Amino acid sequence: MNKIYFAKNKNTGKFYIGNKVGFKTIAALKTSLIFKGKEIEQYDLYYIDLNLNIYKFKDWEKIK
Repeated sequence: MNKIYFAKNKNTGKFYIGNKVGFKTIAALKTSLIFKGKEIEQYDLYYIDLNLNIYKFKDWEKIK
């Protein structure tokens, strides 16, 4: 596992990390948001690498 993915709600600032440790894949994060009935457009996507650097994706649409 090279990255841990999580999302942050743009309106409330709350993080969505799943089961306390984030998600191993982007697909798992997106699927979880959909199953929970959350609007993907309301979330910013982030990931943490092995060096604990945090990165933000610019656009959900570009993520497959």
